[in-house]
Amino acid sequence: FVDDHHKDFVSTEQQLSYSHVVKVVQTWMEWARSGLRAHFYEMSVNTIQGKAPAESTAEVVFHYDISPLSVLIREEKESLFRFVVNLCAIVGGVFTVAGMCNSVIGSIAHKIQIGKFQ
Repeated sequence: FVDDHHKDFVSTEQQLSYSHVVKVVQTWMEWARSGLRAHFYEMSVNTIQGKAPAESTAEVVFHYDISPLSVLIREEKESLFRFVVNLCAIVGGVFTVAGMCNSVIGSIAHKIQIGKFQ
């Protein structure tokens, strides 16, 4: 079995077994501008190596876990209104944090000035 990294699994000892678990997920991609749609399968492979019992022989086992769900990745154009709202939220957050920092620093400076900060 050869995985994505082109790794060979060679048994160098007697009764050395491999169990390969292949997880498969169907994936769709859609592009907004061109209207193209691509279909492919994403796979992840995990390998477990272990010793077989003394009375058995070495083995290779493949387990396929095919997901009943599929993933849709869609490119969507964001409206100008949504962009402006997000920008206002970021600017408002920056002003809020700056105001809180200013208040804390001003409070500490005032306590130091009157001698109550130790």
